[in-house]
Amino acid sequence: MIEVLSQGFDGGKRCLRFEAGGLLQTVYEHPDCPLPLRNILEGAVAWQKRNEYKSGTALRTIPQYAAVLLALGTQVTTGENREALSDFIERSGPVGKLTDIFVPLDVTGRIYGESHVRRTPTDTPIVSAMAGVDIVDGIVKQARLALTGVWEDNVHLAKAANLLVGKPLDTQTIADVAAAIQEEVNPKGNYLGSVEYRRAMAVITIKRALEICSKGGMLS
Repeated sequence: MIEVLSQGFDGGKRCLRFEAGGLLQTVYEHPDCPLPLRNILEGAVAWQKRNEYKSGTALRTIPQYAAVLLALGTQVTTGENREALSDFIERSGPVGKLTDIFVPLDVTGRIYGESHVRRTPTDTPIVSAMAGVDIVDGIVKQARLALTGVWEDNVHLAKAANLLVGKPLDTQTIADVAAAIQEEVNPKGNYLGSVEYRRAMAVITIKRALEICSKGGMLS
């Protein structure tokens, strides 16, 4: 089951609700699927996986999918309890108990930017960044920066996003946030990239994602 609800949240006029047990392909095909989410499902998830993976389970297995949902301000329910997806991930909530996923729609001033680095066009990104920024009258009112490949776990929101709030999204602000990201991330190195490489790529990808937002970004 997937539907658009008239009750919005996080500044949205409406929201998209889909069952955690439903397939990703169903979300991808829905006409109200936010463009940033559809782009990730199209570019990072093969057709076969979209028709195999469930929306809840994919939060643990497809980091970029979880990252875009974090940047979109998604909420989830486990039974009767509803919470921010970021809180659910932070406490390592059991995906098997997820029931529904809610994504806000039509949020005034909300734009997105995404950037990643990978070895080949078909590889899973080594590091990726998704920025969701609310800009009203030239000033950032709210921001979420989700990164993959630079934490001990798959994906998390960066606290450095708070540095954007109350400021214009200009070159200096982006540089300040990137510097804070470099200090905040805690990557684990492997054969795809050392700790130093991943930390450097976190800075580059978050800069690119925010620069995309500063130029108008991607609307939902």
